[in-house]
Amino acid sequence: MDLLYTNISPNVEIIAHELFRKYQPFCWRRTYGRGVGHPLNACPVDQPDKSGLLCYPKCQDGYIGIGPVCWEDCGNMTAVGIFCVGTSSSFHLLSKHDTFLKRLFSIDSTNDSNYEYSYTRIFVRKSYGRGVGTPMICSSEYEQSGALCYVPCDKKFIGVGPVCWQLCPSFQSFTCVVGCAITASDCITTILELTVAALDILHFILGDISVDNAIANLIASATQNDWPAVAKNTLILSEQFTEKVLSYFLKKFSDWPVDTIEETTKNTSVLLTVAALQNAESLAPFTKLFSLDYIIAAFNKGLCDLPDELPHSLPIAI
Repeated sequence: MDLLYTNISPNVEIIAHELFRKYQPFCWRRTYGRGVGHPLNACPVDQPDKSGLLCYPKCQDGYIGIGPVCWEDCGNMTAVGIFCVGTSSSFHLLSKHDTFLKRLFSIDSTNDSNYEYSYTRIFVRKSYGRGVGTPMICSSEYEQSGALCYVPCDKKFIGVGPVCWQLCPSFQSFTCVVGCAITASDCITTILELTVAALDILHFILGDISVDNAIANLIASATQNDWPAVAKNTLILSEQFTEKVLSYFLKKFSDWPVDTIEETTKNTSVLLTVAALQNAESLAPFTKLFSLDYIIAAFNKGLCDLPDELPHSLPIAI
């Protein structure tokens, strides 16, 4: 027998890839790096006063903030802890001829400067608390992740530390650490082993019982070497699949001619059905007649699609 479906149009790959995107239970999230990050460097609008590594509300006029306390501003006096200290202009306390006071204060009469004295003003500063403070944040051009600031990710990604992770597509909406899945159970089973077999999609679209019964009938026919029946029942199964998914592709690729979408979807459904039978050894004489390169290429990409990534325009006529 001659090899079937060997000259497949790129349109089939597009349809197959769209099936993969829409119905595969799991895909790997795309990622890219965004640098090592920078320390937190800004304060919130409502607590704009930075002191140490924390941010506080601004103090009232006439007060200066130091950590969680607003202290009275000492003006032209010197702040020394809780005190304001100021020194007056010098003045003469003694006459150089006042020998009694010189002896009393042990003043050196040979140095006239000893007769000039100044006095010190000192008082306790008023104070009040302004809260325990809040941690610093990132400036507006960065986003915070943990204790560091990073360049924001593209809108289709979310940042976790130095890595931007793709947001999960709508169909595989369950975030599964490094991947996306349709359900939590898909996540648990597929995170360990990525399964992109066409059989999973057939089960999803047509139901487990229907597909399993059809495959059982195919294997029974193959056991009896009734290959025409195998071919006929394979086409019946692929036609059932086409009926289920065709309406989706008519909407998805609305700029394609309708007859092209129908024919391409049928061809893709045949290849998908045959791919689902690859593990049945008794069907090997039949399945080896098909070239599944396009299906394999479409289903083994493994990366989640981004919106509008697939080419929707028709590349060539089928």
